[in-house]
Amino acid sequence: MRAVHCPGGSGGILCPLGWEKDHHLLLEDMIQALDLGCLLVADGGLGTINSTVLTVEYLRHRAIPVRGILFNRWKPGDRMQEDNRIMVEELTGLPVLACVKEGERELEGPLDRLLEAYT
Repeated sequence: MRAVHCPGGSGGILCPLGWEKDHHLLLEDMIQALDLGCLLVADGGLGTINSTVLTVEYLRHRAIPVRGILFNRWKPGDRMQEDNRIMVEELTGLPVLACVKEGERELEGPLDRLLEAYT
């Protein structure tokens, strides 16, 4: 089974990739058709515990493997975001593999943890 990072800007697992009169192609449909897993990208701020846990549960219900979580718009030292990270890991049982600082365009962090998620 291969894993893929869901396309940036997709808006979430239920967002349409194609919308025709009789057929709606969702990101979920593409992941299942290609037998992929995913790496969930979540906002580091307010509301992320609820949205991230619900998304993970939805993916699990659909038998789509989640390899781990990345937090986006991360503010190092922000107490709320640090608590969000702890709670998301606790409630999902998934590792937060990396945190992308607010305004950063490249991922910093341990690449070995990211690579392990795909093996």
